[in-house]
Amino acid sequence: MKAKREYLYMLLAVAIGAIMGILRIYWILGIIVIICFATVIGVYEYRTKWERDKSSITNMILETIGILIVSWSITSTLASI
Repeated sequence: MKAKREYLYMLLAVAIGAIMGILRIYWILGIIVIICFATVIGVYEYRTKWERDKSSITNMILETIGILIVSWSITSTLASI
């Protein structure tokens, strides 16, 4: 079940990144959106294990940020062509 939820989060991250790329959201606003989204997902997913498993939270946040940035960059590049 946990793996399915992580895949859903990553698909959601790709979708949000694609929407941001299509709308050509500015970098500063986009970075704020990325950090907020990734932090909310990381805290929501691991809130019960916050003290025991901080490395998992960090990994989840970093993965989400990476996927958002990559999908955002690709779609904004494609939208500008």
